[in-house]
Amino acid sequence: MKNWVTDWNLLCISAALLAGGADASEDAAVEAAIQRQCPSAYAFHAAHKPSEPRPVVATMPALQGELNKMAEGDQSVRSGGFKVLSDQEKRDRLEEVDAKNLRRIKAIVEAHGLPTPALVGYDGVGSFWLLTQHATDYEFQDRVLTQIEMLGSESGVSAQQIAMLRDRILVRKGLPQRYGTQFQLMFEN
Repeated sequence: MKNWVTDWNLLCISAALLAGGADASEDAAVEAAIQRQCPSAYAFHAAHKPSEPRPVVATMPALQGELNKMAEGDQSVRSGGFKVLSDQEKRDRLEEVDAKNLRRIKAIVEAHGLPTPALVGYDGVGSFWLLTQHATDYEFQDRVLTQIEMLGSESGVSAQQIAMLRDRILVRKGLPQRYGTQFQLMFEN
């Protein structure tokens, strides 16, 4: 039988990690509790704790601009919310944009490796993450996630974004989510 208390504690720990604390004293108390109750969650959090934002001059500003423009296009085709999914023409356009973006982000990773803040700035990293999150190739997403985890906080990707990408990959593999960040709409005919 499952230990629901332990599962509840892990859920609370995950929520605390994803939400962050209100002030430094609460953060310290939460981190101490997490370290005692779940050392592996604490280690994950420590490795992916957002560093203080510092101004970064991207070494590849053209690539930064391209990623940001691609992300704008990604969001533009998704404007209108869930109504997009109920319109076949809009769904076709969404799939077309996602396929084009996937080809390009694969080429970027092949040519430059994982985009980091030093390469494309924090906004470029955020745009790359969004495009990866919406990619239709979960094997590519899995490779990117592995690289992000290897880089830790130097990747510029937040723990929240990592959780969302991990859940997206798990759902696509037909496995249970770890953080519960994904859902699926069901339409009646």
